[in-house]
Amino acid sequence: MTVPVRPVLVVEGCGSSLRALDPWTTLRLWVEAPAALRLTRGLARDGADLAEEWQRWLVTEAAEFAREDTRARADLRLDGSGAHPGASGSSTDRR
Repeated sequence: MTVPVRPVLVVEGCGSSLRALDPWTTLRLWVEAPAALRLTRGLARDGADLAEEWQRWLVTEAAEFAREDTRARADLRLDGSGAHPGASGSSTDRR
């Protein structure tokens, strides 16, 4: 399989904003949502059978974000809680 070269590549996920990738990174987005909401969404998508894995993942993810200082290094922070624009708790924060 050949993937054509494009001017923009979007990489998402917990490890997508590693400091080691900074030379190739143009824009870092941080999507903020409470851990309980992320867990609820993950279990709704993946099934309750993966609850233990999700609990482990939340710990692993938090450690990764702390080590890389991911939130503070984001160029743009978005509210991923599902609140409507202008509603309490909804925000967009540009660094």
